[in-house]
Amino acid sequence: MNKNGVLLQVNRRTKLFKPEALRAINTFFDIIREQVVQGNEVRLHGFGKFFSSKNNKKMYPKFKASSRWLRELNEQTSREQE
Repeated sequence: MNKNGVLLQVNRRTKLFKPEALRAINTFFDIIREQVVQGNEVRLHGFGKFFSSKNNKKMYPKFKASSRWLRELNEQTSREQE
């Protein structure tokens, strides 16, 4: 799914008009990007955390899924393999 797909899902689920939904999505990602660039972690309970990591004098954005989300993914994978 790309950004437009996310926009359509937000539009359908929230009944926000597309311009407002797009502004909310863009603002959400802008906040995460700004915080990570400043060296802060952004933790979203049940989803994961965004943070930066330094390697050879360069900063890289990173994401780590929450244990809850990993558990859900593994449960789904186990069901699909049965």
